Amino acid sequence: MNILQVSKHMSDSGVNSHIIQLSQTLKQQGHRVIVVSSGGPHTEELDQLGIKHFQIPFLSKNPIVKIMNLFSLVRLIRSNEIEIAHTHWRSTGIYLKLASMFTGTDFVWTNHLNHIPSSKIYKFLTFYGKSAITVSSDMLPMLNKKLGIPEKKLNVVFNGVDSKRYIKYSKQKKEELKKLYEIGDKKVISLLGRLTPVKGHLFLLDSLAKMRNQIGDISQYKILFAGDGSEEYKSEIIQKAKTSGLIDNIVFTGYVNPVDILNISDVMVLPSKNEGFPIVCIEAFAMQVPVIRTKTGGYSDVKDYCVGVDYGDTQALSEALIKVLSNEEWIKGKVSKAHHFYEENLTSEKMAQSIFEVYKKEEFKVF
Repeated sequence: MNILQVSKHMSDSGVNSHIIQLSQTLKQQGHRVIVVSSGGPHTEELDQLGIKHFQIPFLSKNPIVKIMNLFSLVRLIRSNEIEIAHTHWRSTGIYLKLASMFTGTDFVWTNHLNHIPSSKIYKFLTFYGKSAITVSSDMLPMLNKKLGIPEKKLNVVFNGVDSKRYIKYSKQKKEELKKLYEIGDKKVISLLGRLTPVKGHLFLLDSLAKMRNQIGDISQYKILFAGDGSEEYKSEIIQKAKTSGLIDNIVFTGYVNPVDILNISDVMVLPSKNEGFPIVCIEAFAMQVPVIRTKTGGYSDVKDYCVGVDYGDTQALSEALIKVLSNEEWIKGKVSKAHHFYEENLTSEKMAQSIFEVYKKEEFKVF
């Protein structure tokens, strides 16, 4: 099948990690996959995988450019004989809706984030084509009741990762990474995510300060913030760390291979204010690293395999960190169950096959 994946951009984001993994797996399963976006650093990763990328400036606000974008998309669909298009953003779904009127090509929409705007104008501009996919059952009520998408049009498909990538390193390689980040024999708390307020770095720092008040010394812990993002927000994190007396505990690694960080992590924390179905949690499950996360999007689907806290509850996060880092036998059971759940439900092969089944659904077209 000739498949078009549509994204606003190919910059750092969980959505684009999903698109790259989905495209790679569909290609491995014998399909021809093309990606179109406004461009970004991750187009290089697509090139390395042999996946063709076309650039259309979807991020432009110029109305003339927007009209030109539509006709560029129509030409792309026709010249590549696209059989199904898949948008991962609501804004690019508008383009596919209009393009379908010229080409007759079906499309689907995946919604990746909970609590997206759902006022009347947003509801009017939500186009999902033949089916809407969501990455967590938590988001079904929002899509059905707030955006008015019929239940029969909704499909839950969990995100997935390539099992071949998530391997345990040798002791020597782990030691090299620990030396790189000046960890020594300290325990590692990692937060994998962009440097943006929604990811909850400040919430984690407040919780660590409370943890120090409870147990006294926390110099035996290193906190790795793995991700790029806003320099302004990074400065805010540094100032908070200094004020809290935690500056010597934290390391900014930049955007790095998550497998590197997870190989040296004792716990992965995701203290986000909002999520869809976070890929970093799947990665931690695959690497058998304990997960503490907020009860945001996707939590109800994995609540038996991680430790959940409410966003902003510093006492709960502090207590969760203490329990996970000090009770090895208790956390082993959750980690084992999480890894089994990953193997059964969260591989890239399982994800791609489930999405392909949505692509194949019969739909009576009305234009």
